[in-house]
Amino acid sequence: MKRLNKQEKLFCRRYSGHFDTVRALREAGYDKATDSASLLGRPEIITEICRLIGLGREWVLLRAVELYKRC
Repeated sequence: MKRLNKQEKLFCRRYSGHFDTVRALREAGYDKATDSASLLGRPEIITEICRLIGLGREWVLLRAVELYKRC
């Protein structure tokens, strides 16, 4: 899995604090053209956010399986 750069880590910290994607992008210094889905769709970003808010891998995997079963 790819390592996060400083800006990506800052986005994760900001997002995990208030869960406002647009605000977190702005606070992390991304420009307005940055698509939040491009960040939130990356496993390493989600893993870091889960780590910051205290969700373990087991929880993430359970939710992924639930989502897969619904599709």
